[in-house]
Amino acid sequence: MQIKRVGGKEALGLFFTVASSIWLCRNKKHYEVVSLNMSSTIEHAISMLHLFKGVKTQSGSTLNSFCAWKAPSADFLKLNVDRATFHHLHKAGIGAALRDQVGKVLMAASKEEKESG
Repeated sequence: MQIKRVGGKEALGLFFTVASSIWLCRNKKHYEVVSLNMSSTIEHAISMLHLFKGVKTQSGSTLNSFCAWKAPSADFLKLNVDRATFHHLHKAGIGAALRDQVGKVLMAASKEEKESG
């Protein structure tokens, strides 16, 4: 990968963080009619990257292990919910999984919604 060889992992991380922030800025303007200042958007992206690096440094591990799923206490269940949007398809979806203390999925559900209008 050319970008990685030229700038290293840190530069690649900065690139994707800034690109993601610019995309967020674009979506806010397009869908919420909220205009954001581009320089503050980039500053926010850089601060998010520094925050991420701080989390990595403090935990001594990668983000994946920092955000690992943890089982609930005995006699409790845990409901995990996630969502996804597909603007180009004018669709969104939501999914949920209910698990016990050993991680066994007791129930799972998902729902797809088409954009109205």
